[in-house]
Amino acid sequence: MAQPKILLVDDNPIILEIEKSVLKVEDYTIETASDGSEALEKVKTFKPDLILLDIMMPQMDGYQVARCLKEDEETQAIPIVMVTAKRRPEDMNEGYLEGAAGYITKPFKSEELLKVVRILLSNKME
Repeated sequence: MAQPKILLVDDNPIILEIEKSVLKVEDYTIETASDGSEALEKVKTFKPDLILLDIMMPQMDGYQVARCLKEDEETQAIPIVMVTAKRRPEDMNEGYLEGAAGYITKPFKSEELLKVVRILLSNKME
């Protein structure tokens, strides 16, 4: 079985590196994007099994990216986990309203990130 593919989307290169280092223990295939537009382009060719998506990014925020992905039949089944510094209940609600399957606040614990990723991927692979 092919390794699950994960797209990491964040405008902060340090966060991308942290996420990559946490996820490398599972040997996932990982691609990164540094903004929403790049993420939407990469989804077309990379076809990820899961997306970790920051909310606060220039040009197009994570809510807009999630909305675009959920409106497209080709990508609407891809689980999205919001990984963000926004921790107010209304931010979380908006994330779920836009179709997020999970919501993790920064700074996150490695175990928390891995647990959410494993659960969502195991649900998707069933």
